[in-house]
Amino acid sequence: MKTEKIKKILVVMLGGIGDMILLTPALKALRKEFPESHLALLSEPDGAKEVVEGSRLVDEIILRDKGFFKLLGSLRRKRFDSVIAATGMNPVKTGLLALFIGAKHRLGEDIKGKGYFYNLKINYDENLHEVEGNIRLVERLGLKVEDKSLFIRITEEDKESASNFLRSQNIKEDNLLYGIS
Repeated sequence: MKTEKIKKILVVMLGGIGDMILLTPALKALRKEFPESHLALLSEPDGAKEVVEGSRLVDEIILRDKGFFKLLGSLRRKRFDSVIAATGMNPVKTGLLALFIGAKHRLGEDIKGKGYFYNLKINYDENLHEVEGNIRLVERLGLKVEDKSLFIRITEEDKESASNFLRSQNIKEDNLLYGIS
């Protein structure tokens, strides 16, 4: 595939904060490969956008906070030439969205044979970690992904809020903390 012709990319990630974090290695690879391209992210308005907001990973965050047809019209006017649906996204919905907005390159996973609206696809592998699934998607464009580290944007305000919370719980700086998710 001739990636030099890709100028406007829309990545669709309609999951939560954890899913967004697991998408960041693929976003970093896209940004590295397409530094001059406009990279937009379609996200839910419920907080996942904060993971990449203010970073250089994406140029624009588009929230899915409009009705479906208003969203389609808005995306169509932006003239994306490529749409990439993150791993696990519904292939019928995201494939149709990519088709309706006029994207020439429509990349996503073929889940249970339902990826028919994609013209670039990979087979979904439920045994694959989400990070690896997203990396496989961008590798389908011919990219080589070397940095698989996750990105989490932490602001000074975030650090101060965490420090205040720990102090309010009588937890001192030299205490050992364990995090369980």
